Amino acid sequence: MNYTHLPKKWEELPLEIQNNILKGALLHAVKQCKETYGISLADAKGIVDKMRFMIQNTGVSATLKNKASVSGMKLCPNCGKEIADDSLFCEYCGAKLTQKTTSSADAHPIPMTFVHAVSICFKKYITFAGRAGRAEYWWFVLFYMLIEVCTTMWDAIIGTGGFFSTIAYIVLLLPGLSVAIRRYHDTNHSGWWILCPIYNIILLFVEGDKQDNDFGAVES
Repeated sequence: MNYTHLPKKWEELPLEIQNNILKGALLHAVKQCKETYGISLADAKGIVDKMRFMIQNTGVSATLKNKASVSGMKLCPNCGKEIADDSLFCEYCGAKLTQKTTSSADAHPIPMTFVHAVSICFKKYITFAGRAGRAEYWWFVLFYMLIEVCTTMWDAIIGTGGFFSTIAYIVLLLPGLSVAIRRYHDTNHSGWWILCPIYNIILLFVEGDKQDNDFGAVES
């Protein structure tokens, strides 16, 4: 394989990969290197490790770091990806940008409402990637409990033997599972922690990372 196209200097890296390395989002940096240069995951990890060593030991000028951090980028309000400030549409999810978005460095969380949380969870019905804040998760838990109580009462009233509550459970199972896994991601833990008794419950109450982590950008 021809490796002459691979970056040998920090300045040759795409700005988005520089940002992820500087912010510590190494998993994203590796994936971006793999997709950008068409190389294996191991080779991409080698590039990221080399660049990390370069900026930690040989140093990168403060000007260069500032350029990567203050890069004229903003976050798509729909998918959370970084896009150019003047973008009218998100290049990742295609969302139309009708309102001002904020940079990843100084984004302020928007209060999560009950309706908004439920809407997000159904939009991400089987989306296990990404992050979900505490409010999004617990609003959906409340929604699930209300639905189960109502359907159980309805079954009891009309004598359907748990038919409607079972249907509700099946319909809400996947979005409930996916939002729980994204909640673990928000604390920078793998979704496999859902299989660990006690500690998995503790993680659901833990405050999420205030900055981007290995599983994605801060939920806004």
